[in-house]
Amino acid sequence: MKPAMDVADDSGSAFSFAAILPAQFYAARRNSRMDGERNLLFAVLEDAIKCYLDYDSTERSLTKRVDFAEANQWLNSSSEESPFTFVNICYALGINPERLRWGLKRQRADARAARSAAPADRAAATIASPVTMRAVGSRSFGRAAAL
Repeated sequence: MKPAMDVADDSGSAFSFAAILPAQFYAARRNSRMDGERNLLFAVLEDAIKCYLDYDSTERSLTKRVDFAEANQWLNSSSEESPFTFVNICYALGINPERLRWGLKRQRADARAARSAAPADRAAATIASPVTMRAVGSRSFGRAAAL
């Protein structure tokens, strides 16, 4: 197969991350008529990316865990045996599969880091909440302590 260009993304879709530039994505869509087959390939790729980014192996829902596992396996496969493999769909859409994988893994790692930092941020906000600070700095508190 011929090498693919690095394609970009439309913000709000599953392709919104730094590995793909919006100008490249829109240029690819404008330069070629999005016929039914390309629309299907794009929909398959977008669905896999959404499952990969939105779910993980710790989901409570069995369906979401299975969707994540299937998407993860498909996105990380290097098989070119079928027209609907990740690599072949990327080539057909003019997307560099390795660059897309890199961007997806990076976005997933960033999201995981943000989620793990969030509980610590919430705990710090609870300790220094305005209600606590107001009670500590109020005059009535000072007078009560003096009595």
